[in-house]
Amino acid sequence: MSNTNLVLTKTDKKILNMMSKGLLYNEISKKLAADSKGPKSNSYIEKLIKKLKKNYKAKTSFQLAILLYADGVLD
Repeated sequence: MSNTNLVLTKTDKKILNMMSKGLLYNEISKKLAADSKGPKSNSYIEKLIKKLKKNYKAKTSFQLAILLYADGVLD
């Protein structure tokens, strides 16, 4: 289920990789804040995941991760 209109930043991909490893939004936010890179709010992370779930028609974060791996978005 490829989404050719999807443009992800390096930070977005970093967020998705952490999410796919089971980290919670607040844990991801803390890691980004510690690195002093990218968004530090849970809101940004939640909006990113919500947008991707809608684009990929995924009902859960787990399903989204599988679809992103299948599409080659995640390593």
